Amino acid sequence: MNAYLYPACAIIVGIVTLWRLPTLWTRRTPVHVVLWLVFAGTTVLFTLSSPTIWPKVSAALGITNISGLITQSLVIVLAALQQVLVLLWVHDSATAWRKLRLRLLAFAAVLVAMAVLFFDSMSKGENPNDFALAKAGQFPWYLTVYVLSFCVAQGSTLRICLQCARKVTDTWLRRGLLLTATGCGADFVYAAGRLGDIAVAMFGSSGVAWEPVVQIAAVTSAILRPIAWTIPSWGHHLTNASAWVGRVFALRQLAPLHARIVAVTPEVRLPLEAGTPVDTRLYRMLIEIRDGQRALQPWMSSAVTDQCRAAGLADDAAAAVIEAAQLRVALEAVESGAPKRESIEATTVAAPGDLAGELAHQRAVARAFRRSPIVDAVARENRSAEREIA
Repeated sequence: MNAYLYPACAIIVGIVTLWRLPTLWTRRTPVHVVLWLVFAGTTVLFTLSSPTIWPKVSAALGITNISGLITQSLVIVLAALQQVLVLLWVHDSATAWRKLRLRLLAFAAVLVAMAVLFFDSMSKGENPNDFALAKAGQFPWYLTVYVLSFCVAQGSTLRICLQCARKVTDTWLRRGLLLTATGCGADFVYAAGRLGDIAVAMFGSSGVAWEPVVQIAAVTSAILRPIAWTIPSWGHHLTNASAWVGRVFALRQLAPLHARIVAVTPEVRLPLEAGTPVDTRLYRMLIEIRDGQRALQPWMSSAVTDQCRAAGLADDAAAAVIEAAQLRVALEAVESGAPKRESIEATTVAAPGDLAGELAHQRAVARAFRRSPIVDAVARENRSAEREIA
């Protein structure tokens, strides 16, 4: 499986690595440098782990399975860089480096121990497809140090991410931390598989049954990392795009009600130039609907409000349905040529205090105007009453 997964992962992360390369010149902060090193290291890791590259590296260096030591050392280096990155995210540089000093020394000690144990346990025969699986019985101490160190590192990263995610105020930084924590969860699946390999090797068996799960967990973690580590810088674009799409949908939702109102009260409409931004168009539409509502008050009646309330509306839905019914009855009255009432009654039910509240209310009015059975029933009753009077 890694013949396909690992090269694909190397290509994906490699693209991100090249995309982030200009930041080394334009924004050379410790965070950006470490972030780029993480991407570059991950690209190298999955490139070397590809079965076609693995034996060539070992052959070039003249040491059997040296690719295993290189790639697994890269895993430890990346775990260390991940802690550097997370601590630089959530602390000032001085505090972060103070917290990192002993951690980095511990990572260095792990790398030395892995190298010593690897060369002490060397055996013949390349295993580009399943090095950790095949050598679990021959390299038990080496693999145990590697896997347990990896677990400790990722456990520490997971703890930092979860603690800081509760404290940070930036939404996308919080999501980046939580995604990093999710990647650590996938790493634990990978580590559990490797520890299982070591355990069953003691009994002369193999962990081939769960090897696909281990490889998928490794790739899942590797794909989550670029997303998690870059999402604080581009996540706000998703927020803006989502807000823009929401405004477009709001325009489409309000358009039928707005068109019906300005058709009978054209004086409330102001011309807009072609290409006017969505925000401006939506703002004007909200104003014109309210202006039209005020212009239609001479055709509105408190009796409509009473009819709506008699239907047993819940408080949270009452305001929108009542205003929709008032508008429907008033519009039909104007369209049929009915005269104005002698006395004007106050019929506006809701008056939100901000633009977001006004938009939400008018969208609710537009929905009720279009498909509320209560609004339809009230409009029918008023049409029948008008015909009887006539």
